[in-house]
Amino acid sequence: MDVDLMTATRPAHPAPATLDERAHKMTVSARQNHEDHAITQVCERLRTVFGDRSRSEVDGVVTRVTESFATARIRDFVPLLVERMSRDELSHRFGPVRGLRR
Repeated sequence: MDVDLMTATRPAHPAPATLDERAHKMTVSARQNHEDHAITQVCERLRTVFGDRSRSEVDGVVTRVTESFATARIRDFVPLLVERMSRDELSHRFGPVRGLRR
């Protein structure tokens, strides 16, 4: 009986994810949750600073700036950069805010 060693040694189903692979997925998920929470806080802070503007105006700017970082490979500073860029755009669009420290 001829046995094809290439097919005989392959498992019928893909191997289950290793512990390291599962930990990596959980880490990525936790990181994304942390970033989402930080962006929510950015929206809240900017809504307070630009209180005379509607929620949708402020959130729209933050969303658009956040989307500009969609392909960023290093995510550690995305919320900080989003806040600064959004604050700059809102200040430019609606005028500077008194007491705004840079």
